[in-house]
Amino acid sequence: MKRTLPRWLLAIAAIDALGLGCVLVTWALAGGGEGGMGPYLEAVGHAAVTPGRLLLYCAGIAAYSALLELGLRSLVQEPIARRTGRLAHLAVPAAALAYALTHAIYHPAGVLYAALLGTGTALAYAWLRDWRPLALWHVQWNALAIGGTLILALWGPGDPRDAALFAYKAEAIERGTLVHAPGWGWVDRTHLPHEQLDQALAWTRGLPGDPLVLDAVLTDALGQRTPLAHTYALPATARDARHAWALSCAVVLDFHARHEQAQADQPWWTGTRLSAFQFDDLPSVLRACLDREPGATPAALTTDLADLRTRWHREGHDLVRTPIVVVDAPSAVREAARELARGPAHPGAPPTVR
Repeated sequence: MKRTLPRWLLAIAAIDALGLGCVLVTWALAGGGEGGMGPYLEAVGHAAVTPGRLLLYCAGIAAYSALLELGLRSLVQEPIARRTGRLAHLAVPAAALAYALTHAIYHPAGVLYAALLGTGTALAYAWLRDWRPLALWHVQWNALAIGGTLILALWGPGDPRDAALFAYKAEAIERGTLVHAPGWGWVDRTHLPHEQLDQALAWTRGLPGDPLVLDAVLTDALGQRTPLAHTYALPATARDARHAWALSCAVVLDFHARHEQAQADQPWWTGTRLSAFQFDDLPSVLRACLDREPGATPAALTTDLADLRTRWHREGHDLVRTPIVVVDAPSAVREAARELARGPAHPGAPPTVR
């Protein structure tokens, strides 16, 4: 045991170093998109949509990793290595090729990455002649890959974050919460603040100085819930239906902008930064406001799954890369925001609608 353990550790450390180099080279040559590391990143992104799915994914990957090493060594490399003559020299390249082919479902770049890494693991087996250290290596390597991808996705902008968001929004389409409005764009039904608009419209019929409290709960990836609230004061009773609509839209848009900013201000490990100011957040709130404008016809929504999937695969990668911090509200709503800012004093900064 004293002799074997250092050899195991040395082999695992050496293959990890080789694997990291292979990842960096593949990323440098092929990028983090669909033609490079993107399929790996999206696979983790799809698995991380829910904690339960992520746990199942990790368990499945761990079992696959160990069984793959058992199969490669006992069915491919070891039988060839036991032969005599030149055939024995084919053991390492045969095992490397077999490992490379298991990555063919991703992209040619994935095959090249796996071929390089497979050569390293085959050489390690030729040195150790024991499949168990390779199984241990493979399990921890994939665990590191999954954990590293998630950390990079939460840390900030980049390919891992984009892949996670692309997968998350694709799941939202399947759930029916992300739909499309022709001539407008994507609409997230969870960001349609109909109850808050009703609350604000009722508030506009009150007396000058009446307070309106809008609230929400910010939930992070760890399940921690943080209440958010903001108070607005009515500058004057609404003059007519359009004025009431403009005032209500101004406060609702302002509150949701504050909500997105609160997400962006959280520490990276909470996961809230991941979706702050996404393309379907504030624009969906604005879409709900426009649908409530007096005399307006609510926008038609496309809910056909086949059409949405095709559109998302065409547009999604570009959309998740571009944050939308400010929406261009109608002039009546912008004027209402200025009116609120000039009105009776209320806690906090004036509305930020622009």
